Amino acid sequence: MTLIERHGHDENGSEIVTICGEKTLIHDYDWYMERAIRNLTAVACNKAGEVKFKSVDYRFVWRFRDAIRENYNHGHNLPDEEFRTLSEIKIFIYTVERIEARQMQGLG
Repeated sequence: MTLIERHGHDENGSEIVTICGEKTLIHDYDWYMERAIRNLTAVACNKAGEVKFKSVDYRFVWRFRDAIRENYNHGHNLPDEEFRTLSEIKIFIYTVERIEARQMQGLG
């Protein structure tokens, strides 16, 4: 399975892509997704862009993208680039989701 296939743009300027077999859009302002794709390509894909790990699927890519967005927008200031392993990415996602959950409960 290929991490991302790019198919051009729609009439609104959003990029039409297939991520892990699922067709979707990446809006022109969504740098979070581009960062997620770049990091995952570096650690979770072979040279042909094929995903090497079963745990990297469409949902996982979006979770990573959302963690990058929450980290930035809510000022958590965790490093969100230059991961060396998929485990580091998973820890990042878990950490951001945990911080967000605690804040929603009024504990953060």
